[in-house]
Amino acid sequence: MDYMPFIKGTYRNNAFNFSEFEESEDHEKGFKTYYDAEIKPLVNRFEEERLAILDEVAKRVRTVLALVALAFPAGWWIFGGVEGFLSGIFAIIAVLQFNNDVRKWVFQPSRRYQDKIKDEVFSGILKFYGGFQFNASCPTSIEKWSHTGMIPQYKVEVSEDHIQGEYQDVALELFQCSLITPKTDKDGKRYYITEFYGLVISLKFEKNFQGKTILANDKGKVFNFVQGMAKNEERVELESPEFEELYEVYSTDQIGARKILTPAFMEKLTKLAKDMRDDLPPLIETLSKLSKKLPGRPPLCHFEGNEMFVMLPYLGDAFEPMGLDKPKDFVQDSKKLLREIKDICDIIDVLKSSSD
Repeated sequence: MDYMPFIKGTYRNNAFNFSEFEESEDHEKGFKTYYDAEIKPLVNRFEEERLAILDEVAKRVRTVLALVALAFPAGWWIFGGVEGFLSGIFAIIAVLQFNNDVRKWVFQPSRRYQDKIKDEVFSGILKFYGGFQFNASCPTSIEKWSHTGMIPQYKVEVSEDHIQGEYQDVALELFQCSLITPKTDKDGKRYYITEFYGLVISLKFEKNFQGKTILANDKGKVFNFVQGMAKNEERVELESPEFEELYEVYSTDQIGARKILTPAFMEKLTKLAKDMRDDLPPLIETLSKLSKKLPGRPPLCHFEGNEMFVMLPYLGDAFEPMGLDKPKDFVQDSKKLLREIKDICDIIDVLKSSSD
C-alpha cells in the first residue's frame, strides 16, 4: 500500500464492494457452496475491521504529514532565515532516510489483522480439503530434515505459515522458511545473506520408495551445497530434455528413481514451481528472472523411506492475504490458496498411482 489514498481520502471508496465466488477451475468444484456457508459469513466482520484499521492508518499518515509540514514554520520561528529553511529540509530528509521505520509505524495496525485472517479464514478455506490446519506461526524447524543433506549452512531460521494435514492417506506438512547468515563487512557494517527462502514441504506415504533419490539443481552459486551431496548415488539419465535442463538426478536405485520420475510427475512438479512464480508481483517476477539467485529456481527434492522432502525457492509470501486496499471478500485469497494446495495434491496423486 502507498500513502496517496490516505492523503486523498479515497481509501474507503471500495468499502463493502464484494465479489461472489465463481467456480472457474475444475479443482474449485463444490467450493462455492462451501464458501457461501463457511467463509462468506466472516466477510462483513473482517471488512469492518479492515476499515477501522485503514482509519487508524490514515490518522498516522496525517500525523507524519503534519510533523513534516510543521518543520518549516517551526524551524523558521526557532532559527530564522536560511537556518530555519534548512531545518525543514532536514526534517523531510529524515523522514525519507527512515522511510522503512516510518512505514512500519504507519502500517503497524495491519499486521495483527493479517495474522488473524490466516488463523481464522485460511484455516477455514483449507478445511474444504478435509483435516488441514493452518498456523500463522510455525512449530516446526527445518532441522527436522537435516538428515537429507539438503539444508545449506545458515545461522538464523525464520519460519511461518505452517500447514499440516492429510490427503489420500498421505501426511502433508509445509511452511514458509527463510535461512539467513549474518555477515560483517570490512567497515564493521552488518549485512545478511539469504541462504534459502521459500517453501519447505514434507509428504509421507504409506509405502516406501526404493532406495534414495535426489533431484538437485546445482547450476549456480546459491545451491552449490548439493554438489557434494550425492557422492554415493549414481546419476540417473532422463528422457525429458526439459526436465534434464532443470535437474541433475542421483539415486541408489535406478529402477526406483524411474518409478518416481514419470512424465506425469515431472509435469506436476514443474507446474508447482511455475504457479508459485506466477503469484509474484510483476516487478518482483521480472527481477527474479534477471537474478541468478534463489527466485525462479526449481524445487530440490529428496526421496527416502516413505517421505518426499521438497525445498521450493520462492520470492514472495506464498500464504499472505490480499492487501488492505481490497475489500475483504476472500474470493481471490480462496482461489490462490486452493490452487497452491491443489498443485501439491496433484503430486501426491501421481506418486500414489505410480506406486500402486
